[in-house]
Amino acid sequence: MVPYGDAGLRHVDLYGAGSGGVTAAAPVEGPRIRSDLCECETARDRPMTRRRTMDEARARDVLARSKVLPHPSDGARLLALGENAVFAAGELVVKVGRDAELLERARRELAVAGWLAGAGVPAVRAAESEALLVDGHPVTVWHRLADPVRPAEPRDLAELLRLVHALPSPSFGLPPRDLLSGVAVRRRERA
Repeated sequence: MVPYGDAGLRHVDLYGAGSGGVTAAAPVEGPRIRSDLCECETARDRPMTRRRTMDEARARDVLARSKVLPHPSDGARLLALGENAVFAAGELVVKVGRDAELLERARRELAVAGWLAGAGVPAVRAAESEALLVDGHPVTVWHRLADPVRPAEPRDLAELLRLVHALPSPSFGLPPRDLLSGVAVRRRERA
């Protein structure tokens, strides 16, 4: 089994993190940010808005307006820009969703992360339990993972999957995943 606190693995995709799931790895317990630092409304307080385009400048503007970081967001390092802009800032990672249509996915990510944390599964931990909606963009805050000590191997994923599959069902529904549907399509395309 991968030790809970010192495995140093990152980005083992349990629920499709690349498409909005939860990434399993050794958690980083860091300082919690105070919820009163953000004057934005929570995502549940505001209806979803129209789709917006997002580039790094727009994502940085939303990050600054969210006020989720305990210091100015100027020093935040952009890690990824796709459906989400992902920023690292100290011991935190902030995900800024491309548009409000990703709000439910952000909420589901937080729910799954809370479920895994409650069961003691070594997975990334949310630093804030609710998604914010800032100018039509969902914003979530996470504890940053430690740097990996070695590449993840199949045995690491196998142990994580055993842990997750042994859990009782969560109090919320998990979306079905058809992980092999693309395989059949690709085989037909080659024929």
